[in-house]
Amino acid sequence: MHSNNTNKKGRFVLAMHSATETFGVGVVDYKNNSRNYKIGTFPIGRELSNQVFGCLQELLPKKNWREIARIAVTIGPGAYTGTRITVAIARTLAQQLKCDLDGISSFSLMASRLSKELENSEINQPFWIKKNLPRKGIIAGRYQIKDSKILELKKPALYN
Repeated sequence: MHSNNTNKKGRFVLAMHSATETFGVGVVDYKNNSRNYKIGTFPIGRELSNQVFGCLQELLPKKNWREIARIAVTIGPGAYTGTRITVAIARTLAQQLKCDLDGISSFSLMASRLSKELENSEINQPFWIKKNLPRKGIIAGRYQIKDSKILELKKPALYN
């Protein structure tokens, strides 16, 4: 998912993650020389649809939403309903604010974080990220670090 509706007046990047029971939000003010950012996690579970806008406003007041230049949202794998809600909200905001929208794999974000925990001998070796899905099987993706970049060798797929 990528949209190119650049809002030239924007100064904020908004990121949303809802692939788990915890809703994550990040806001970066990229026009601030210190690269000022705020992050928040909200353990709201099934209340996402009722509380999402309140969570967003805790980090970026509604009066500043017109200054959002780009939105990034996780597209899964993860909590199906939560991901759908967050993607729909991100798409609607991007369309209304005329800003860029990027969809990012939850596993790619995890791969970046997990790669920092690899032993030196494992750094150039492929590794799997797996998640058990009740009643459905296992979803897994394969990743590798090469030249300090995360490569997705196998997109996340469901295995029974």
